[in-house]
Amino acid sequence: MAPEVLDDSINMKHFESFKRADIYAMGLVFWEIASRCSLAGIVEDYQLPYHDLVQSDPSVEEMRRVVCDQKLRPNIPNRWQSCEVGDTCAHTHTHTHTHTHTHTYISLVFKPFTFLVLKWESPRGNL
Repeated sequence: MAPEVLDDSINMKHFESFKRADIYAMGLVFWEIASRCSLAGIVEDYQLPYHDLVQSDPSVEEMRRVVCDQKLRPNIPNRWQSCEVGDTCAHTHTHTHTHTHTHTYISLVFKPFTFLVLKWESPRGNL
């Protein structure tokens, strides 16, 4: 869950608030996908986001403590910095620890990620 959902600060009357929470959730999905991609021939075992910070089935209170109070985010492995998309994600991750993610930062992550996915799905892999 997004920080603003966990700490009950989400503005339920403003649709933009839900879009921001969805962006946070999308970031967690991207983290899960990226963590299973082969990079330099290494594919890590599947782990949930925050696996190293909370128990395997965390309570909402435990997640609130980690995400809102301590302002922690899922670990970005150093090996991600060896590729363009991973490096962009790592850079964005370290600079956006607030509830409001700007369009610029989201674009930095989403556009290269989309290109990479399309390239992998292309029959010849040559977009």
